[in-house]
Amino acid sequence: MVTIGKSETIDLYIGNEKITSVKIEEDDLKTNGLTLKDSQSKKYYMKKCCDNFIGHIEYNNCSIPEFDLWFSEDKRLDNISEVKVDHKEYKYSKETEKIVIILESPHKDEYKVLLPDPLPAIGGTGRKLHSFFPEVFLKSGLDNLIGFEKAKYEVILMNIIQYQCSLGASTKLYRDRVFKELWKNKFVYDSFENRLKQYNPRIIMNLSTDIGKIEAKKALENINKNELGSILIEGPHPSSWNIPRLKIVEMNNP
Repeated sequence: MVTIGKSETIDLYIGNEKITSVKIEEDDLKTNGLTLKDSQSKKYYMKKCCDNFIGHIEYNNCSIPEFDLWFSEDKRLDNISEVKVDHKEYKYSKETEKIVIILESPHKDEYKVLLPDPLPAIGGTGRKLHSFFPEVFLKSGLDNLIGFEKAKYEVILMNIIQYQCSLGASTKLYRDRVFKELWKNKFVYDSFENRLKQYNPRIIMNLSTDIGKIEAKKALENINKNELGSILIEGPHPSSWNIPRLKIVEMNNP
């Protein structure tokens, strides 16, 4: 049971566009995922968390002979000049195959890193990806696809929505409600679609939590059918990964 203290209604903005209004507890406003623009009108601007280039992984006949992945915080910071991806100026090889890992929206930990910009999955989720991703990838069933034998992949980590839907509080309080409001916004939806088209991945791994997984699956089916033709893989959010749950639970091969 959540105890409600003193609350107020704030307006959430992306750029100059108001996205939604949210009733929020005063204590939950202490998140650096929001910037107070005007204390009188209670306008808060949402801070963007850009997609990250995470390194490379090589697949060869049911084995992974080589990988260099930067999921963990220390690896990400060591390679900070290369990780941030702006899909409009995507600088990595268009000839190299891509894997895109999809999460729902930035966690509050992403905004605690002492950098000008937040980094996706930089906390516990990043640690789980660091520990288990090569094994998860190997057990995803890709070896059953005809012609899927050998390739070196660039790995990109992206959020469906690049803004902190939880508002820095418990995910049970605001995340799903804010996610739904942002997802209705054309700018937010188009951003998701345009980033995917620019990356043009061979493999898309939808590892979002409940609300993100449902909405992303609908969008991916449409985008994939009309634009991409990627292999779609669905699995549990990395924060829940452990040895018994490593296997990807669903795969569609268009």
